[in-house]
Amino acid sequence: MLLCYLVTGLTLCFVLSEYLAKKNIPWQRSLWVGSAVFIGLMLALVQILPTLEMATHASRVAGWRSLLVERSLPFMGLCDLVLPGQLAPPADIHVGTGTRPSFLSLALYPASRSPEIASNVFNHTETAIGFGIWPLLFVLASLPMCFRKIDEGRPRLVLCFLWAASIVGFLGAMAVPGILDLLLLLPGFAVGDVKRLLILPAICMPLLAGLGYRDLAAADLKKILIPGALFLIAGVSVLLMSNAGFASSFDAWIHAKYGLAKGAFVANVAAGEIEQNRWLLGRGLVCAGLALSLAPLFLRRARLAPFAFLLATAIELLPVAWNGIPTPQIGSLGSANEALPVAPEHGGARSRLLRVEVGKSAPSDLNLLPTNMALLWNYAEAGGYAPLAPMRTEAFFETLEPASSSQGAGVAGIQKVETLASPLFELLAVDHVLGKGLELGDEWRRVGNSEYLWERKEKARRARLYFSWRVLPADAISTALESDGFDPLHELLLEEDPGIEAQGRDEQATVEIRDFEPGRIRLSTKSQKPALLFLSEAWAAGWKYQIDGGNRADCLVAQGMFQAIPLPKGSHELLLSYEPGPFRIGAWISFFAFLLCFVTFLKAKVTKAVPVSENT
Repeated sequence: MLLCYLVTGLTLCFVLSEYLAKKNIPWQRSLWVGSAVFIGLMLALVQILPTLEMATHASRVAGWRSLLVERSLPFMGLCDLVLPGQLAPPADIHVGTGTRPSFLSLALYPASRSPEIASNVFNHTETAIGFGIWPLLFVLASLPMCFRKIDEGRPRLVLCFLWAASIVGFLGAMAVPGILDLLLLLPGFAVGDVKRLLILPAICMPLLAGLGYRDLAAADLKKILIPGALFLIAGVSVLLMSNAGFASSFDAWIHAKYGLAKGAFVANVAAGEIEQNRWLLGRGLVCAGLALSLAPLFLRRARLAPFAFLLATAIELLPVAWNGIPTPQIGSLGSANEALPVAPEHGGARSRLLRVEVGKSAPSDLNLLPTNMALLWNYAEAGGYAPLAPMRTEAFFETLEPASSSQGAGVAGIQKVETLASPLFELLAVDHVLGKGLELGDEWRRVGNSEYLWERKEKARRARLYFSWRVLPADAISTALESDGFDPLHELLLEEDPGIEAQGRDEQATVEIRDFEPGRIRLSTKSQKPALLFLSEAWAAGWKYQIDGGNRADCLVAQGMFQAIPLPKGSHELLLSYEPGPFRIGAWISFFAFLLCFVTFLKAKVTKAVPVSENT
């Protein structure tokens, strides 16, 4: 949506510019731009259509104004775009009961006046689209061009539009009254988070910087070397400091700024936090210094200027984008990850892991693993972060343990050991639990000498046969799951009629998982009575099943979150596969759009190669 707005706005600027200069509207070229946008959208439908389908089942909904204002970008958050990663380090630093902002943000701004910084809600996504110190100088250099007469090759309308779009993006991200209200009138702006409006300046700023560096005089370029050298010296100094010296320096800074007792700051931080902040600040200063120092050397030659701009920007920003990925080195802060074993398999499936965080942590305690970290160690978390977390998943975990979901970003873990004894927990088929200070029952044992990793003695069942079920409205499932006397291991709750009649139990019935891969599962069943096959795999639109190679049909929703398949009596071979219809449609449309682009390219090449006589 934002790209379409930008392209449309730029096109209108070019059209208006030509009309003012030649009193002529370039209809043909404008239509070409519209066609390009349309074909571009067709190329992207392979991703857009499945995402739209997922969004209809997601717990994230269009935000109302008050919620958007609550989650808006704090003013100090703008500093993180100029100093990428310095105010919101790309890792989750937990000290005590809350999330610690970076040292630099504490030094620049009191966290008590900015709950957003104190809670570190300025996350990886916004940090990755920061533009840095180096491009900012050239962005500012393009600003005077909007207010003076410039030649036709540099249309002032385009410059003004790019600046306007950038400013609207910043003001909209901060939910400035008036600007936000106008934006909410347009399609697309009420979805998600207003901080995503930073995409506008992230796209416009490089264009403005490219125009700005062409207008700089040689004397201005030499001035850039001075801050570049200062940043470089400061960065190297920070990297060469010891952790103790770095912490003491910040302690003195915080003491002078906020009047805290000497040593109070150092006493309330962890070793991993000190080291990470030292590396974060030192690396950022070095990258900015290199970018500012190298750029003028290249900019003396006009042909090398674009390469210098690209190289300097990459030096400054790529480390931040890379560290935004939740890697063990950044995310674990020294946790003993090497203790995690290779998980046992269920028909080729990896063991499932659930995090349990009980009680309040000590001031020096850190989260074992940030969300999704277990995925890097051959585990599959039963909860975990998801950009479009299914509403059904969050509703099930809320039934399992109230306040366990994030209301929009999935489930990171649970906080009560008693939850592990719930019959609903059995449906998740979790074989490993991760957490410090746990005392679990006889059904669990520690893995080796690990202090925080537990495994189930008797492995969980991922597939079950049910011979009793009820059909209820979707909004009544959660209440029924919590009702007294309900046994989720022997009765299924469905949202639609399975098409078979219950005829009693078969104690000799069996189910076996033959093959378990992401999006493709094979099973064998045997029962003398009609049954429902329950699979502890989250339901999603697009999951289909085949019985004995027959016709495909949609899987049913069971227990509000999982999958179920109606089975006639007898022995059967089943195949479950994830085949979302919108993906196939989008893939075909994108393929034809690619062919259209390719044919157009070949036609242009052939037309250019045909010799044209002088008479013609």
